[in-house]
Amino acid sequence: MFTRRSLASLVTFLAVGAGIIACERAEQPDSDAAPQRIVRGNGGAPGSLDPALAEDIHAFNILIDTFEGLLTEDARGRRVAGAAESWTTSNDGRVYSFRLRSGLRWSNGDELTAADFVRGLRRVAAPATGSSYAFLLGDIENFEDVVAGRAPPDQLGITAISPYELEIRLTRPTDNLLAVLTQAIAFPVHASGDTSIGNGAYTLAERETDGTILLRKNRLFREAGQVKVDEIIYVPVTDPVSEYNAYRSGEIDITNTIPGQIFAGIREQHPDETHVSPMLALYYLAFDLSEEPFDDPMLRRALTMAIDRHKLTRLIGRGEQPACGIVPPGVDGHENAVYDWCTESRDSVRDAARAAYAEAGYTAESPLEIRYVYDAGDPLHERVALAVAAMWQDELGVRTNLEKREWMYFLETRTRRKDWDVMRFAWFGDYNGAHTFLDIFYAGSEQNLPAYRDATYDELLRDSQTSTGAIERHLIENYPIAPLYFFVGKHLVKPHIKGFESNVMDRHPSRYLSID
Repeated sequence: MFTRRSLASLVTFLAVGAGIIACERAEQPDSDAAPQRIVRGNGGAPGSLDPALAEDIHAFNILIDTFEGLLTEDARGRRVAGAAESWTTSNDGRVYSFRLRSGLRWSNGDELTAADFVRGLRRVAAPATGSSYAFLLGDIENFEDVVAGRAPPDQLGITAISPYELEIRLTRPTDNLLAVLTQAIAFPVHASGDTSIGNGAYTLAERETDGTILLRKNRLFREAGQVKVDEIIYVPVTDPVSEYNAYRSGEIDITNTIPGQIFAGIREQHPDETHVSPMLALYYLAFDLSEEPFDDPMLRRALTMAIDRHKLTRLIGRGEQPACGIVPPGVDGHENAVYDWCTESRDSVRDAARAAYAEAGYTAESPLEIRYVYDAGDPLHERVALAVAAMWQDELGVRTNLEKREWMYFLETRTRRKDWDVMRFAWFGDYNGAHTFLDIFYAGSEQNLPAYRDATYDELLRDSQTSTGAIERHLIENYPIAPLYFFVGKHLVKPHIKGFESNVMDRHPSRYLSID
């Protein structure tokens, strides 16, 4: 919560930061103007800021400011050249060759070379690192052997041909590689292994214990002359109402979200400051498939059908869209698959849900009991949990025990089987492509929260001839999760902030922002 105490801490923090900037400016006579600063809501405290180990959106927001991959994204979320100035692809689509821009430097002044990118990718694939996003590199040659410990990391299919050229070899042609290379797992790593040294538009200057982050402009960034804002402050406000109050009082320039319960009024009051757009992100409930009774797809079907998604999104009131599948609408090159009952009447769906529940062996006299786990912070999660529990009770007679856990403890217990039956979670697309949603349910994925194991599904993912629509169809028919809704990006942006562009990735690198 954004309290007076945390604000006082932030003010002190800013004062110290301003003093440091002033000292630096004394040595740089070409920068006489007062430093420009933007304060951004971050929705929570980031976990690890190591590109190989980062797992949460709060960390990724910061990492896209402090690092740059071979490719990157522009203000509208479109993929563009980053540290690489050019690349080519072999005729069979299995070999990519990249050439780095000349004169690239790390934030400490060291030269950035192709070896730094090779080092970063090998580190992600190494089993000792324990990267939960390593699966994104699954198409690179020898990845399976490296991640399983059967081959050393230097056998991964990536090679520095020269200080400015590198080659990536794939096991099969894929459309996803260039998108993956914009992500944190593909960021370079300094030879010292110090991941606080970056190559992005900003450097990490301070990290407070409450999760407040101060970033300072990296004057060695390749396009430093185009970066207009000197300092970026990320504040970990978890409660949207508190964040809105901080925005109103001028303490925050860009919010992470807009509180749902007063969204309509805020939009009416601040029409020119409200930015709302569809985004590639899914809110869902994961079932623990490793244990009875949730290893029964008929039970999972019953629970999924018993949730009235249109009613749920109306209750939330944030503009989210009901999810009848797993891949959000608007993904490039994807034809969405949806549940066959999605367009039927609510009465018909209710009857089918009750029939599936009975077939799974449950009755009003012998109801299912569920332990539903969600995280504290955003009141939204509790509202969703209460609504879903009521629907399960009303439609099926299910008894749901709700357990609220603090964010970091919640993250730690995700993979602890028998510690939960149903867990709320969300997945934000890493790139604009269906596989960023489908690949997380691969048997070997660290992000496979429900522990879904399906050899047929894994084979479909490996088959480049199978359409992503067909893969999604197979997945939803097995009900590993209950998708609830697709997010929309919602932010308040002060009128004096320019360069904030709505996009389906809902990513907004600070390097494109300016102050009017």
